[in-house]
Amino acid sequence: MAIFPALNANGLYTQLPYGVSHAFLTAMEAQASGRRYASAQRTEPLRRFSVTYSQLTDAEAGILEAFFDQVKGRYGQFGWLDPAGNLVRYSEDFGHGSWVKQNVTAGAAVADPFGGMRATELAFSGLGVLKTDLEPTGLAGYTLCASAWLKATGGGQTCDIGITDESTYYSKTFAIPEAWTRVWFTRKITGAGAVTWAISCPGGGLQICSPQMTPTPGPGPYVRSPAMYGYRPKCFFGTDTLAVRVLGPNQRAAGFTVEEWA
Repeated sequence: MAIFPALNANGLYTQLPYGVSHAFLTAMEAQASGRRYASAQRTEPLRRFSVTYSQLTDAEAGILEAFFDQVKGRYGQFGWLDPAGNLVRYSEDFGHGSWVKQNVTAGAAVADPFGGMRATELAFSGLGVLKTDLEPTGLAGYTLCASAWLKATGGGQTCDIGITDESTYYSKTFAIPEAWTRVWFTRKITGAGAVTWAISCPGGGLQICSPQMTPTPGPGPYVRSPAMYGYRPKCFFGTDTLAVRVLGPNQRAAGFTVEEWA
């Protein structure tokens, strides 16, 4: 299935302002007696993404127009990577089967940086790695940002946050303070296979909260998944007409909605 394409060499495809609205699919029948019957047809919210491009080059506009033609406006289905979502499938449940723990032990819940108890203490032995695959593949050309809130359990600790691009592992090493801090790094994907979020802490331990992956040049606000899962596979353009405005030499603008359907 097609995924909405990155529009430029930086691997980006949205601009601000960017909006997301939520709606539920409910069947409702009002009786003459005044009684109301309702049933949920979908318990997860459907979403509408408002996409605005205030500055596009001719080449970027050409990529957008070619994709619009490819899916034939509202007719064709495609996948959407939500910059306001989280591509890590279960960001606070390290016991879920989507997380792979290689020489890593997950302990009990501990206090998180937001005043709750949603952080987890991890113990690494040797070259232990905690990782999870993103659901969509074929993300070559996109820029992804991996991030997490971390806290050291002792002094002098370091860790690696990594993105696996098919068969190549890209990572950045961070010194972890004994107070909660957010670490992140960005990588443009070049391989066509699976993409993985990973963390390692050789021979040590740490507390972790809020792992996230977004198709953005920086981490942005943290959102929980799967409640705000960032990959929406059943999306369509909200229009059969794509209007692109010419602002000047090599300057164009466009706006439209992307709608998720059940």
